[in-house]
Amino acid sequence: MNVATVAKDLLENDERFNHLDSVQYGDLDILHEIYDRAGLKIKNPHPLNIHQAVLNALDSHSKSKKPLFKKSYFRSYKGLARAFWLINPDSEF
Repeated sequence: MNVATVAKDLLENDERFNHLDSVQYGDLDILHEIYDRAGLKIKNPHPLNIHQAVLNALDSHSKSKKPLFKKSYFRSYKGLARAFWLINPDSEF
């Protein structure tokens, strides 16, 4: 499964995450769960690298023709951070 599909499934069907409507920098639990379920492999699986890999995959997907997530930014203590909001299928985005 690809990262966006896994993230959408977790946000909609997993009771730990179904109160959320986005995946953002700093969401440790969901970022690690997406990484594990999507079967991503990276050279150095340090937590920061895991977060970066998941967010990069969602970033790539958000630029596709039929994205499941819309990218936005928020200000964190280190500057701008990425957030990916689940797109409502009924919207005209």
